[in-house]
Amino acid sequence: MDHININFDKKNVSAYPLKVNEIEFQGQIVKVTGISKDFGKLSLSLADDVFLKNNFSIDNEILISWDKKRENLLQ
Repeated sequence: MDHININFDKKNVSAYPLKVNEIEFQGQIVKVTGISKDFGKLSLSLADDVFLKNNFSIDNEILISWDKKRENLLQ
């Protein structure tokens, strides 16, 4: 599971916009794919309760962020 935070607060300067173009339910996990102008195509794995709590759908723009201390950069 990804350690991604989702919100809709446009004032959050540490969040990146992501336009959702695919949602795939995989049991207790929901795979969300979208396009970010900063990172291109991204796929996120969210717990189903996180997805249901945030109530978004295809073509919605969500804001994503993560704890920089927990990120693992690929080399």
